[in-house]
Amino acid sequence: MWFSVTASCDNEVQNNLTYVTSPGFPNLIDRPMNCTVVVRKIDTEVSQLRIDFVHFNIGQPNAVTGICDGDVMVINNSRRSFELCGWNSGQH
Repeated sequence: MWFSVTASCDNEVQNNLTYVTSPGFPNLIDRPMNCTVVVRKIDTEVSQLRIDFVHFNIGQPNAVTGICDGDVMVINNSRRSFELCGWNSGQH
């Protein structure tokens, strides 16, 4: 049986189906902030994590360098980190 959990900043989740929302969603965030959500796997056999972006729009990358030098979402794992910015709604 599947059930969903909704998490926001400063949460830790360990569930197959979790929706992470920004504080006050769907309203925009009008101040600088850091938001951390720790996602733990539910079983040692899990080897991948899929993230589906339903609504995800933050500052665009630098037009010259393509680097996320303003708003950025950082995804870390034990081997590397990934940075995302810009319009990612509907992506996975």
